[in-house]
Order: sequence, then structure tokens, then C-alpha cells
Amino acid sequence: MVASYLKRKGIHHGFILQMTTNGLIKDWKSCMKPLRDKIWAVKRGFYPSRIDLWGLNEDNYTRYLSDFNYRKLFPLNNGFQIWLDDKLTTRYVFQDTRIKDFMPRYYLYVENDGNYSYLMDFNQQIPKDSDALLNLLRQETVLALKPLAGSLGIGFIKLEIKQGEIYANNELLSTEKYDELKKSLRGYIVTEYCHQHSQLDRVWDKSECTLRIIMAKFKDKYCGGKTKSILSYARFGTSLSSTTSNMSQGGVGVCFDFETGILDNVFYRKKGFDKNGQTMHDAHPDTHVILGGQRLPNWDIVKKGLYDIVDYFSTLEYFGFDVIITDDGFKICEINSLPGLDIEQVMFGPILDNEVARQFYTDRIH
Repeated sequence: MVASYLKRKGIHHGFILQMTTNGLIKDWKSCMKPLRDKIWAVKRGFYPSRIDLWGLNEDNYTRYLSDFNYRKLFPLNNGFQIWLDDKLTTRYVFQDTRIKDFMPRYYLYVENDGNYSYLMDFNQQIPKDSDALLNLLRQETVLALKPLAGSLGIGFIKLEIKQGEIYANNELLSTEKYDELKKSLRGYIVTEYCHQHSQLDRVWDKSECTLRIIMAKFKDKYCGGKTKSILSYARFGTSLSSTTSNMSQGGVGVCFDFETGILDNVFYRKKGFDKNGQTMHDAHPDTHVILGGQRLPNWDIVKKGLYDIVDYFSTLEYFGFDVIITDDGFKICEINSLPGLDIEQVMFGPILDNEVARQFYTDRIH
């Protein structure tokens, strides 16, 4: 019944329809708003929880990009979204020498049956046997393990070896625990672990700061078109977020100006992660570092590199970049073709108040 309703609302694509159906059912069950409020939200294309998250009411809801309208944009990127949404495909597309160095090194892919596929950056001197992962770890000392698709596996793993001991997400593993972890890796990519710029360590040094940058291309029929940033913010880890900076795991986000790289003075945290119920902080909640008015390191290099990537992908028009700034440049963790806009419309306010966003999204909603 829910799927039929969403089809009538214009959401037809199989994967997006299923994702939206599941999301709406889950949100409806967990939202504690009265029934009439839930119905009001769904009729206007929103998950019910957005009423409290964004402060939706009859006067302002048209300024927000609704969940249903955002899903109706899919598939963007002329059907080539697999270039971005499949991490391994993205790495192969990045083989061109003009942009190759913007990606981390890719070493291994763990097949669904546990076998290894040896990728373009694997050291061929390492024996290709059951100990290949461990021997690679001994060579690199730290590796990033991530599922090929975001919904698979147990999530991101920082695998590290220190003084002969193995750690996963900073937790010491026994031989038995390592074997269990190794057996659980199905559909995982093993890559270089990218360390953040040393200047960012003072904010939080137990995980890497990742930038989320959404860029849109207003395509011209023959000459590529004009690329603009819709939003950009930096995510920092906290004592709650383990080895990631994900805000869905307790990390915090700070908006910054894309043109200048200048950071805002507010740290945003998702509701429910702060013991006092705060969602906005003047400083990092653990280290108490203040960032307002400071500029991201290497920002000119990052900005030019992102424009180069967008220009290279001439057929694509929408990019959700996840970026780590390093001491000597930057690395792309991944690129999403339909990144989320939930906490983003808290941090930046109603997205359709943004002229660039309004023009891009409203022109493509069908």
C-alpha cells in the first residue's frame, strides 16, 4: 500500500522506491507525532519526523526540499550514477592520470565468497594467499576497510598494526577476534588509510575530518556548463563516533564557505547525541577548539581539484563528495550521486532558499 502511494506521488524507480518505502514505514513507526500531523507531512512529501527536525509548518514547508521530491530526482547523472555509487567502479574511472592521485590506493576486494581480487595498487611482491591481508597490513601498518555498498557489512573499519598487535577501530584484537573479523569481510574494499592534515589534529585526532561537498553542474549542450557548490561542511569525530566523523554516529559538522574555505563558528550535532540535548555548540564538544573564521588547510588545492574532477566527468551533473584534506593535498573517500539532505537542511536552513539549489532541484523534479 505504501509503495502504491509513493508511485502515485511520482517515485517509480525500483531501488529508490524500495528505499523510500522502507524509510517511510520506519519513520512513521518511530515518529511520536499525532496521527493528523503524520498525515499532514506525508501528504506534502515529507517523512513525519521532519516536522520536528526542520520545524515544518504550513507557512514554511515549501522552502524545504521534501523527501519525496528529492527521491524523484533519481536517476540523476544520465544513468551513469554507478560511476559514483559503486566505490570500485569509481576507482577504475579515476585511472586517468589527470585525477588518479585524488583517490587513495586500492589494494584488495574481498569477494562474497571470501576470495580476494587483487586491485591496481596491490604490491605484487606480497604472496597471493590466505595471509595476503595480514601481510599487506604489515607493510602499510594501517588500512581502511569499507563495504562496496553503504548498506553492506559492519561499516567502516580502521585496521592497524602496532608493535605486532592488530587493532580494529582502535580496539585490540586477539588472534581469534582477527580471524572472526577476517571471515566477516564480504563485499569489502581494502584501501590506503588517508590521514588528515596535521593542522586538523588539534580539533580531533582520533579520526579523520571529512568534508561533505555537494556540487551541481548546469550543463550546456556543447561546452560542459557551469559548476556551482550547493553546500559544504566539515565533519569531525568525537568521543562518541569511534574512528569515523559521521554525524549519524555522534560526529559534529561545521559549515564553511566553498569559495574561501572559511569555517563557520557553530558545531552541529544530531539530536540525541548530547546529554544536555544541545544540537549546536560554540566549540568542539570534547576538545573545546573554536574554529569560527579559520580557513581550511590546502583549500585552494582542494577547490581546484574538485573542479577538475567535475570537468573530467563531463556527462555527470551532481556530486556528493566526501573529502579528506591531507598534508600534501587531498583524497576523495567516495562520491555519492544522491547524498542525504536531512541534517543539511538543519545546518544550512531550507535548501530551496539557496538560489543555486532551488534552480537545480526544481528544474529536475519530474
